[in-house]
Amino acid sequence: GDNLHLSKYGYAYWTEWAKTALADDLGSCIRWENNSCAEQSNMEGLPTSTPTTSSAPTPTPDPPSAVIGDPSVNDCPEGYEKIQSERGCKEAMKLVGKSDWEGDEDTNNWPSRCYFCDNVDDCEDGVWFNKVEGTGSARTGARPICALPNTFCEDDADWTYTKRGRVTDCVWVGKKSKRCTKIGDDGAAAFQACKLSCKGFESTCV
Repeated sequence: GDNLHLSKYGYAYWTEWAKTALADDLGSCIRWENNSCAEQSNMEGLPTSTPTTSSAPTPTPDPPSAVIGDPSVNDCPEGYEKIQSERGCKEAMKLVGKSDWEGDEDTNNWPSRCYFCDNVDDCEDGVWFNKVEGTGSARTGARPICALPNTFCEDDADWTYTKRGRVTDCVWVGKKSKRCTKIGDDGAAAFQACKLSCKGFESTCV
């Protein structure tokens, strides 16, 4: 006998593992485990562990700065907001791969602020900026172009400052830097709402 006293299953494993070990022509494996090499020699007599490979976690990509919203709506996807200036709209359309600028308008019959038409009835294909004071309206097929908050250095087109019956806006603020401290009709300071006009004076615009 061989003094191993194995069961028939044990002898089967013994035979299989012995064949695997004998097939190691280089003889570099110094410890076997479950029919696999668990530790190798670096050929100078010093053991070295068999490296284990693990896949690195896939980084989560940053969300796009600007997106085209769903068709036939007048609001933005969650986490995005309407672009408040024509300048910002022009920048955003480049980010979403659009190049046809159609101009601005002032109407309650189309989505407010920046939106895009493609084969939409009564709308020239391209990007529009609707500066209407109200909310505008959803239109079949028209899609808003939206941005992450604080993506663009722009003025809030809805901000106003009223004194003695005279209503002014960010354009007025931008003519004198000291006006950036004015508190608007909605309670927001000019430097918070008029980021472009107050750039370099309290504004966080970069």
